[in-house]
Amino acid sequence: MDNIFVVWTPLHVMNVLNLIVNHLEGKNNEIIIQNDLPKADRYKEVLSLVYPNLNVTIADAKRLKHESVIKKNYYLLSNRDIFNQKEYQNLYIPGDTFFTRLLFSIGKKNNPRMKLNYFEDGIGAYIYADIINEVNIFDTLQCKLNPHSIFNYSFDTAFVYHPQYADQTKFKDIQKIPAMDDRNPSMAYTRKVFDMVYERENIHINKSTIVYFDQPFWQDGSGICEKEVFEKFLQIIDRKDTDILIKLHPRSEEGKYQDVDILQTELPWEIFMLLNQNLPIIPVGINSTAIFSPTLIFGALQPAILLASWLKNTPVTNLTEKSFKILNNTIGLVENLSIDSIYLPQDNNQLLNSIDNTIKMMEEEYEIET
Repeated sequence: MDNIFVVWTPLHVMNVLNLIVNHLEGKNNEIIIQNDLPKADRYKEVLSLVYPNLNVTIADAKRLKHESVIKKNYYLLSNRDIFNQKEYQNLYIPGDTFFTRLLFSIGKKNNPRMKLNYFEDGIGAYIYADIINEVNIFDTLQCKLNPHSIFNYSFDTAFVYHPQYADQTKFKDIQKIPAMDDRNPSMAYTRKVFDMVYERENIHINKSTIVYFDQPFWQDGSGICEKEVFEKFLQIIDRKDTDILIKLHPRSEEGKYQDVDILQTELPWEIFMLLNQNLPIIPVGINSTAIFSPTLIFGALQPAILLASWLKNTPVTNLTEKSFKILNNTIGLVENLSIDSIYLPQDNNQLLNSIDNTIKMMEEEYEIET
């Protein structure tokens, strides 16, 4: 097998199809779907139908997650091949999971010449975030005791949408994958896959609407209380004249936000955008990948509002050094990308002006009443 790709989100599926069609057509390619991806079985069925030359398998990542710490680390230290994997030349991953670590160490033991490669997972490639994290004593033991551990190797090639803005220090080579537009030959496959995996949703948005992107900052220990930030945001804007929907993060509970309607979709935002183009939506968020997706992935310049600068200047509790690092990295990315369609308001007045200006743009573009 030439190439194996590991995926666990719909965005991964889209980016891998893009990578294969434009860079690796004609090679022996296999996608391994972690079964914690919702509708994993349906993805396997549809991908096999839409792209018959692609091998698709499902890995029982859920079971591995629930193994004891001792058993997990035994697997990693022993390179035990519990998957009965074939030898392959390249492993492509978008991030770090127990399964990818185990798959790498098994693959490296079977084929010392195997290369580790990266494909884009969102804005992480552009804000210099670590892809593989050594965070505890078990990771240190793997690094020292297992010569095949992923901690002892670096990435060979990265495939991203904007190589010039990616972290040049992490990869030996960085290759561009093309924007997901109608000129891209992978677009037809991608649309067909997601049309078949997800039932078509009837989304009716007839006036300019803010879609506010929830993120589990507090849960992840970043020091940002996203509910408090949203409450302060609501205090600034006039809800009588502005429709607002919440796009809940998959790890958030349904009742997290009171008295605000939820955007009822099971689709990840990138796929929602792919299947529901030309809606008068104003994305607003702190540093959600969705704010960047239209520009990074689709090459579109959709107006959006990023709250990172505003939040730095707004009194909220519990902001930490880690919080400010997240905000500064996000601001730096927007500035580096020179994305004119993304507003970075500094204070309340600029926030209100950016909302007003964006609504006017929507009114003109879609010929709707606000």
